Amino acid sequence: MPQESWMLERGGAPGSPERCRRALALAALLLPFLGDAGGWPAAQAAEAETEAAVQPITADPGGAPADAAAPVSVTKLDLAALRAELAGLRCAVIELERREDGLLVVSGNAWDDGAAGDAEGDARGDAGDGAGARVRPILDRHAPGHPHSLSVAAIGAAFCEPLAVLADARAANLRRSPPLVIRTASGERSFKGGDRLRFEIEAPDFPAHVQVDFYGSDGNVVHLLPNPLETSGRMEAGSVRRLGDQTATGRHWSVGPPYGQELIVAVASGTPLFTAPRPEAEPIADYLPELRRALRAAGVEGESLSPVAAALFLVTAPP
Repeated sequence: MPQESWMLERGGAPGSPERCRRALALAALLLPFLGDAGGWPAAQAAEAETEAAVQPITADPGGAPADAAAPVSVTKLDLAALRAELAGLRCAVIELERREDGLLVVSGNAWDDGAAGDAEGDARGDAGDGAGARVRPILDRHAPGHPHSLSVAAIGAAFCEPLAVLADARAANLRRSPPLVIRTASGERSFKGGDRLRFEIEAPDFPAHVQVDFYGSDGNVVHLLPNPLETSGRMEAGSVRRLGDQTATGRHWSVGPPYGQELIVAVASGTPLFTAPRPEAEPIADYLPELRRALRAAGVEGESLSPVAAALFLVTAPP
C-alpha cells in the first residue's frame, strides 16, 4: 500500500461528523497492522529495500560493483557513439557487447602508450598494464556510471602500422549493416602449437572480394585468402565462408613457432584489391605499402563500395 494512504487528511472541526468519519476510516485502515507491533516498520523497511534494489549500480575501472548505498545516476547510453570512438582508438582492436542484464563488456587489445621502449615486452605483447587506461576515458564520456567490465590486453608496437593502414576501412565497416566479420570457427582466441586454425567470414552488405591476412609475430604476413588453392575471395552479400577446413580444394593451417601475438585481418572491397596474386607469405614491411595503395585505389569506387575491414588478435603458445 502506498505510504501516502497512511497520512491523515487535514480539515474538519473536532468532533464533527466529517472528522469522526475520517477517524473511523483511519481505524479500519490501520486494523491489519495493530496485531503486529512491527507492522509499520516492516512495511517501511520493505519499501526501502525495493527502492535500493532499483537504484543503478556502477562499476569501478576494474569492473567490481560499487557500493549500492551510494548509487551513481546513469546517463542515456549512446552505443553508436561509444562503438565509433572505441573503433577509432589508435593501435587497438576493441570489442563491445551489451549483455541482456545491461552490463557493458569491453574487451580486446591495445598498445600501451606508457610502455614504449620495452622491446622485450613488445614481443610478448604484455609490455604494461596501461592499455585499459586508454579505454576508460571513452567509457566515462559515453557511459558514465554505467555498469561495465573492462579487459584489454597490451599488444606489441609492431601491429600498430597494419592497424593504421586499415583505420579508414575499419571505420567504414561500422556503417555497414551487416558489417564484415571475421572470427575463429571455435570462438577461441588462444591456441597451442599443432592446433588447427579455422576461420569464419561473414560478408558485408554488398557482393565483395575478400582478402584475409595473417600478421605473425615473426614480421611476416601470410595471405590466407586468396591462396594457391582458393584463388577467388568472391562472396555474396551477407554470406558466410569458412577457411581452414581440410578439404581437397581448400588450404588448411596449424599453429607453429614462433609463438606470440598474431593479428588476423579481413578486407572486403567491390573489386579484388590486387590484380595479380601475391606471394603466399611475405615480409609485413614489403606488403603494407602495397596494401595502402590498393586501399586508396579501391576507395575511388565511392562510399557504396568503399573497402571495409575487420580484425582480431590471437595468442599462440608452445604445445
